[in-house]
Amino acid sequence: MNMTKNTIRWVCQTCVGISLLLCSGCLTPVGDYKASTTNQPVRSPIQVDATATVEVVLVARDTPNKWMTKADKKKDGANYRAALEQVLRDDIVTSGLFARIVTDGKADYAVKINWIDSITSAACAIVATETATGAQFATHSLAYPELRGSAGRTIQARRKAWLKATPAQMAMLRAELVEKIQAQKLREKEQSDQSSFLAKASLTELIIGTDKNITSARERNRAIIVAKNMQLPSLLRDSKTSDLTALVIKIEQAVLDLNHESEVANDRAQRMAAGSDRTRGSVAANGSTQGIEEVRGLAISYQERIELLKPIAAALKEEIANRNR
Repeated sequence: MNMTKNTIRWVCQTCVGISLLLCSGCLTPVGDYKASTTNQPVRSPIQVDATATVEVVLVARDTPNKWMTKADKKKDGANYRAALEQVLRDDIVTSGLFARIVTDGKADYAVKINWIDSITSAACAIVATETATGAQFATHSLAYPELRGSAGRTIQARRKAWLKATPAQMAMLRAELVEKIQAQKLREKEQSDQSSFLAKASLTELIIGTDKNITSARERNRAIIVAKNMQLPSLLRDSKTSDLTALVIKIEQAVLDLNHESEVANDRAQRMAAGSDRTRGSVAANGSTQGIEEVRGLAISYQERIELLKPIAAALKEEIANRNR
């Protein structure tokens, strides 16, 4: 009898031990999840020469319990998201997108990876904010087609699906982000070069130049004021009559063009205000999108320049008339 009781006790303990071992295998610890969630990011072909902080924002549209099995629906939900967050952050860190990643918050850019998760799909986007200016560079939200129809999958199957798709998806988002940052840097360089040019330009060069945006247009107008007061007296005194006549012709042609551009800009602004332009903006000659205020500002700047050029043309004509007497 004692032998029987001991046997039964041993069998029960053995069963309990086996059960614990089996149950422990149903949940994947956080560390194991991160260790198993290896990802090889596609190396960024272009590096932004700046520092950045990285934050991952996870938004769940549906409760994970709906697409998890009973065995893994608790801890594995949190572990899955922790691993996902680590993968997305590591993609930015190790891809070489930025020269250096910092954690103290003192960086040139603050990068946020926005991940929206639902039962049947998922989408990701990147937003980089330039710390100094507050300018934002956002990528389009890119869907993960690999996760469509995954409502019945276990957490492990879902993890494998997004892990397989992540390198290519993140590479496309990073490429779009770099393109936008580079375009902004190019515009800043062009603006700097334009400012340097206007500071040294002759009156003739200022008259025949064109403007890509309202900032450039207003800066040119201010440069014309400086040239009128600093260059015009010596121009009237030292230039040949033929040169003065050629300059008058250029001014009158410029006034004609400015009148035309001003009218076109006003018409465009009215159409945009009326909502006929679907994008509420228009594409300028340089390919940038202009808003209503930008277009109206250009129209005003053109009219202001006309008023600046009229007295210059009058002074030139007067000097020519005096010489011909």
